[in-house]
Amino acid sequence: MEVEEWCRSVQWRFAVTRPDNPHSYTLRRHTDLIMFQKIVLHTREFDYQQRWWGTDYTMYRADGHHMWTMGVPLEATILINRKTDAQVGEDELAAVEDEATAARRIEAARGPISSYTPVHTEWYEDPDAVMPWEVLTHGAGPEDRRRAYRRYGARFEIDGEGELTLKLDLNLDGGIMSLTSTR
Repeated sequence: MEVEEWCRSVQWRFAVTRPDNPHSYTLRRHTDLIMFQKIVLHTREFDYQQRWWGTDYTMYRADGHHMWTMGVPLEATILINRKTDAQVGEDELAAVEDEATAARRIEAARGPISSYTPVHTEWYEDPDAVMPWEVLTHGAGPEDRRRAYRRYGARFEIDGEGELTLKLDLNLDGGIMSLTSTR
């Protein structure tokens, strides 16, 4: 096949600037321009899509290598990259391992995240916080109400005319809020 013959006839250089992605490339200026363009057009016509580290590339397989350009128009294409079948296999395995590692990290984080709410955080961080089961309801008995009043510093005062007043000072974000209820 013409593409495979061309692959064997051109000079390929190792991409030293990308040791994390071992591959080779050939430059348009070091080959016959017409043949270079024919190869680019052929590889794009009979291509397949491959995802490499989060980016989709148009690939073509020939002569034991997977080849790709950078996806720019034909006139702007200055190089063709390639990597061996073995390297592609190693890359695919590394990508699967990376995905599995990420999935494990996500799964490990899900437990703490799924039980997190800002309210729950306050409960665990503040020993004086009201727990959900400590909230007074209409059905609370007298002892529950007295315990809540003591906890929050509620004061009952009866004035000279027999009027009952509930006074409660709440410490909210560093400021004191005073509530008074007269009945």
